[in-house]
Amino acid sequence: MMPKLLIAIAIGIAALVSACAPSYRIVQTDVARSAIGRLSWSQWQREAQWQRYTDSTYKPEAAVVKRLAGLITPEVSFRLIAATWCSDSREEMPRLFPLFTQLGVNTESVELWGVSLSKRDPREVAEANALEYVPTLVVMRSGKEIGRIVEHPKTSWEADLTAILQR
Repeated sequence: MMPKLLIAIAIGIAALVSACAPSYRIVQTDVARSAIGRLSWSQWQREAQWQRYTDSTYKPEAAVVKRLAGLITPEVSFRLIAATWCSDSREEMPRLFPLFTQLGVNTESVELWGVSLSKRDPREVAEANALEYVPTLVVMRSGKEIGRIVEHPKTSWEADLTAILQR
């Protein structure tokens, strides 16, 4: 009886340790520092080491934001694949995340993946999503992709997201 109890305790401890283990790693090369794997927005802000995480010059159009907010239902989710070393990610994420907040989207619920300089990650999320450029925002409804914004929105984040969610 005692060995089974010890095995059960060991399995429990292993489960706790793996649950507490970070889901990302930091890789420093001569070229860049990369956060690779799944991160929350708060972890991204800590690890990216950018100078700013909000863009005070980006003013989303209020009427479009209001329309967009009505299109975001519990079935809608977002997967963002980005890179801490990428200038486009550094430019666009400080626009996108404050917009998410304005829309009532819990930024910690955004599935955020950091990739290496070769645009890879250990869970192969970038590959599974046919990633070509970062940042790429994949918009999903009920777990299925309904559209994406690659690198920069065509019009604005709020207009492009509205177009995707109205499909």
